[in-house]
Amino acid sequence: MEVFKEMTDGDHEEVVFCADKASGLRAIIAINSTKLGPAIGGCRFMAYHSEAEAIQDALRLAKAMTYKSAVSGLDYGGGKAVIIKHESGRERDLLFKKFGVFVESLKGKYITTVDSGTTMIDMENIRSETSYVTGIPTERSGLGDPSPITARGVVWGMKACLFELYGNDSLNNKVVAIQGVGNVGYYLALLLQKEGARLIVADIHEERTKRLANEIKVEIVSPEQICLQEVDILSPCALASTVNKKMIPFFKCKIIAGAANNQLSKDSDAELLVQKGIVYAPDYVINAGGLIHVVAEYEGQRMEYVHDVVSKIYQRMRNILSLSREKNIPTNRIADLMVQEKIHKLP
Repeated sequence: MEVFKEMTDGDHEEVVFCADKASGLRAIIAINSTKLGPAIGGCRFMAYHSEAEAIQDALRLAKAMTYKSAVSGLDYGGGKAVIIKHESGRERDLLFKKFGVFVESLKGKYITTVDSGTTMIDMENIRSETSYVTGIPTERSGLGDPSPITARGVVWGMKACLFELYGNDSLNNKVVAIQGVGNVGYYLALLLQKEGARLIVADIHEERTKRLANEIKVEIVSPEQICLQEVDILSPCALASTVNKKMIPFFKCKIIAGAANNQLSKDSDAELLVQKGIVYAPDYVINAGGLIHVVAEYEGQRMEYVHDVVSKIYQRMRNILSLSREKNIPTNRIADLMVQEKIHKLP
């Protein structure tokens, strides 16, 4: 892997490699941009097939955070950290404390928070070494789990897409297929059930779908079949690159709106969706609720503020859809252009 080429191609500013023998820490902090403010983004704790895969994941997600922050009107840049998971059984608390030391060494250039594989307890351990962390439990003066707020933003995005298609934004009796009912997908299902939607769900972890089925009415299908369902909305809330050239011909949905990051395998896949008449809600536009939540916590805001800012996702998505229709440009390209115009205006 040519790291410098990857950085140049993605307009990344900095990559920090973190290693500590005692704890077994192997981490990468990718800082994509600090033009709008300090880079903020989650810390992932995952197993990777290779170090190159981990670096690419950090770089791609860091850029997505830059775009997510900019399109949401936040004065922050984009960053991401990945900690390469090992099965050595070493003390987890120590691992995250050591990671906090590296975050502190950046002196506020990067602010970390929860992400896939990490918890608010992990963030508390990081906070023992640095103040540049957010995503803290409510009992420790934080705003708690951002997953429900992320789900709320996705619902606003869905409603905007429904209005574009039908002239009203009701989810009542709409059929939604949710791919992945982990943290965000679970809360999304609960919100959609309250809106009167009919739900089809799948997850590679069977216990997640069973948990949901014990609480609300859902139809469970296999992970291999979830994207092939005939539904109003397909909601990817798990894997990246769900929307790709191979799968798009088999989609039977009218809208794609989910919480997963990097849903398009390639930007050009959006053109294929247009050709099939599928409305696509750019992921970083509608899944920004979690970012808004942790930024608000970092700035000392209250939940009322969070809900107010997240509700603006609805009109933002409406504007993107309107411009996409008027200019005959895919929605992801409209969103990208909005971000690029904002960033390039800066000195």
